[in-house]
Amino acid sequence: MKNIAYINEHFIEQNELCELAKISLEEFELLQQKELVPLCSYEITHSYQIKSPLGDEHSITEIKKYFAKNTLDIIKQNKNQKNNDSFKEKHKEDFIQEMRKGKDYSNEELEETFSTAWNFYLQGVYGICLLEPNFINIAKKQNLCLI
Repeated sequence: MKNIAYINEHFIEQNELCELAKISLEEFELLQQKELVPLCSYEITHSYQIKSPLGDEHSITEIKKYFAKNTLDIIKQNKNQKNNDSFKEKHKEDFIQEMRKGKDYSNEELEETFSTAWNFYLQGVYGICLLEPNFINIAKKQNLCLI
């Protein structure tokens, strides 16, 4: 139960996220398909069994998806974007600028490292290990891991 309390405190559930962003679940999923919003960092599955003395029985499974809290800001920034070009480029610039503070990387190393970071970001991984998963913080974390 400790883990669920942690997730509820530090993450935002998908339905609440959509409500706060004033978008439908379909619009939210489209943003994810366009790579403008990351996937969830956590999924919690609840299973319920309903039984009555009359012998009827029903099983219900509910999956709740949880996202880093800054996802709300990302949705607001990107909900009118047609594709991820400017969004990705801005994060790439932030990432490379911050990475260069750590050590002298070649352009090839920076491109490869950003590509990997971008994929992990879209998968929701950085929502787990960073309270504010933005590309400046991702680059700081990356530099710390390479020391």
